[in-house]
Amino acid sequence: MNRKILVSLVIVVALGVALYLKNRKTVPVHDQLIKKLDKVADEIVIVKPDKTNLKIVQDGEKWLINQEAFPGDKNKIDGLIKKIKDLDVVDIVSKKAFYTKYDLSPDKAIDVKLFEQGNLIREVVFGKKSSTNRHTYVRIDNRPEVFLVSGTFDNDFNKTVEDLRDKDIFKVEKDSINAFEVAYRGRKYNLFKKQEAPKVEPPKSPSDPAKKEDKKPEDKWVCQKYPQAKISKRKVETIISSFNPLRADNYPDLKKDKLKRSLASIKLKTMSKEITLNIHYQDKKEKKYIATCSESPYVFTLSEWMAKKFFVKKIKDLKD
Repeated sequence: MNRKILVSLVIVVALGVALYLKNRKTVPVHDQLIKKLDKVADEIVIVKPDKTNLKIVQDGEKWLINQEAFPGDKNKIDGLIKKIKDLDVVDIVSKKAFYTKYDLSPDKAIDVKLFEQGNLIREVVFGKKSSTNRHTYVRIDNRPEVFLVSGTFDNDFNKTVEDLRDKDIFKVEKDSINAFEVAYRGRKYNLFKKQEAPKVEPPKSPSDPAKKEDKKPEDKWVCQKYPQAKISKRKVETIISSFNPLRADNYPDLKKDKLKRSLASIKLKTMSKEITLNIHYQDKKEKKYIATCSESPYVFTLSEWMAKKFFVKKIKDLKD
């Protein structure tokens, strides 16, 4: 073969290889090591250095925490799983088992495991943050390497049961409440909703018919004990809007049957059910009120400003 032709062929092949290497998508080494998580987790186990471990299991649409089966906050727990699935690995820091310097030893690290139907589908051990506080050192799926991932996770997974419990006690739209009873220190007021008929315009002349205003009937609140009192719609809605939803501050370790009679109570009536909220006493140390509700098996607390919304001392407290 002519030498010039041979040289030309070598150059063409070399250029072709160079062009291929330049244009192909290079797969990072860490992407080759870690499989993409495409399964749906139904259990999450968080093992922490302080031994306050969490086991969160899906039950239908709900998440239940630990053996007590406390209802969990769905949005928060779904968020934790998403953070595991969306880990952004940016580098391999070490291929040797030197974990202490990265706080990846059991006495420092947080170990998070995801399961699907009892099968482990992902494990991430979170160590310390990088010097820039923008990345975190982790181990993934029991591999020996130390990876660097984007973001920080100490506030995400270092949670208590209290942090992840569902704080919604119940939820009722204010427009669905037809009547309610509010009681405080022996005084009780029953209010019910009625609709006012639309106003009628007087005829402008004897030949003109009376005309109704083009307005829908408005809801009016009436007190059974004081039917002539002009009850403030604004003040009533300040009370009943608190139930969309009513959220607990926290859950103290108290039993319902051990509580004394209530300081205040409110009973709501809708077309489908009746709900009772009882406020028992104030925890002066925490400055919160101890409460119970027919919609929850747990004792919970309400903030001072929230509880005092239901303290109706006199009928004038409900009037304009």
